[in-house]
Amino acid sequence: MSEERYVNVVIEGVERIDKYLIVKLRPLEEFKYSPGNSIDIYLDPSYCGGEECFRVFSLASSPTEDKLMIVTIHRGSRFKNALEKLEGGVVRITGPWSKRFSLRENVEGLLFIPYGIGVSPIRSMLKYIYDRCLTIPAKLIHVDVEGFFLFREEIEGFARRKPNIAATFTTTIPKPEEIKAEIARLGNPFIYVSGPPQGTKLVVNTIKAASVNLKGMLAVEVFSGYEEEEEIA
Repeated sequence: MSEERYVNVVIEGVERIDKYLIVKLRPLEEFKYSPGNSIDIYLDPSYCGGEECFRVFSLASSPTEDKLMIVTIHRGSRFKNALEKLEGGVVRITGPWSKRFSLRENVEGLLFIPYGIGVSPIRSMLKYIYDRCLTIPAKLIHVDVEGFFLFREEIEGFARRKPNIAATFTTTIPKPEEIKAEIARLGNPFIYVSGPPQGTKLVVNTIKAASVNLKGMLAVEVFSGYEEEEEIA
């Protein structure tokens, strides 16, 4: 974990896409991070009734990009309402966090199975692989029961132009035998699972049911701020 330090950032862009809020931030000083890391965003306590006002967000941006980007589900909370209205303003961040949930380059392959909004840190890693022309085999299986796949067009573009990147988008969690086949195809890949609690639990249980050796080869990032509202297939 990094030593905590505050960095000022400008909120340079706020965009609503369906239920998602995409926020772009420009650091006013050097801020280094690894693909897949997360940050804390701090707002003035007045936005949270005088209490400490911060939230944790996975970075969807890649270190190869000039700006930071986070994605969140907007459900009308005071924090997110304020964040949306602060475009052009300056806020503070700390981090980066999640050393374990970061890109590993010295492995045989990478298997990403995000659930819903869990694709955010995976986009960070895939963008980095694409921009740096890394040749490591990488497979994405994005599960979203609502069929709303964030970054799909961009990621499909990565896959068309880079033969080592492949992507599948599905509304159901793959069966254990399907996951086992992907793992066999990739050799002995490092596996990343991310998203809301219930979705990540189901994905991890399915991976375990595939009866594969996961020792030291699985990283899970649970977005604990979300509770599932939809029925998971």
